[in-house]
Amino acid sequence: MPTNILCIETATDVCSVALSVDGLCQIEEQLSTGLRHSSGLTQLVSDILKGSQLNLTDINAIAISDGPGSYTGLRVGLSSSKAFCYALDIPLISVPTLDAIAENAKNIISEKSQYQILSTIDARRMEVYCALYDNVLSSLSDTTNLIYSEDSIEHLLSTVSGTLYIVGNGAAKLHKLYVDKGLPKRIKLLPFECSAEHMVQIAYDKYGKSEYSDIAYHTPFYYKSPNITIPKSQL
Repeated sequence: MPTNILCIETATDVCSVALSVDGLCQIEEQLSTGLRHSSGLTQLVSDILKGSQLNLTDINAIAISDGPGSYTGLRVGLSSSKAFCYALDIPLISVPTLDAIAENAKNIISEKSQYQILSTIDARRMEVYCALYDNVLSSLSDTTNLIYSEDSIEHLLSTVSGTLYIVGNGAAKLHKLYVDKGLPKRIKLLPFECSAEHMVQIAYDKYGKSEYSDIAYHTPFYYKSPNITIPKSQL
């Protein structure tokens, strides 16, 4: 019997769902919802199942993008995933979002010489959540936040050798720093949005090793506490 894993990505503005069959992405659907994931996620799941001619009972596991990212998006994705897992009695798999971004970048990069990957998620203004990986995706740093400045980029370059690929949806805004003189020669930008398709291989590997998350107690990796404010109309 094939292994069917439903991958759910809600860490950023783009909400997406992908169906993995034996570690290969068969179909993916996404919506740029502007963080209105709660209204779009169940419809995406329904569309995926209809398009693949499967029922929820055919799904062997649910994989969730685990952050960092949007507090609301991650919370919606995880609560929905937990509900599916509980109702179907199937395991929950958590995939670090930055790992999935780095996995996608590795599949795109064709460079043979030594390089590193800085996987990034836009954290607004000139800040990103990020983690550093080598060219075989071994982690070189913990997840942290980085504020783009010429000093911070020079320091980053001093810690790596070869080409540094800055990837993910936090990559493109680095151009703002170097609009007049251009990027440092060792930096290459690979901007793309998070996608459930990027989670497929990691989720399948974790399923094979039975690396599951606790349905009752697992919480996403927000990195920062939520910034909750009172609407002006209620002040």
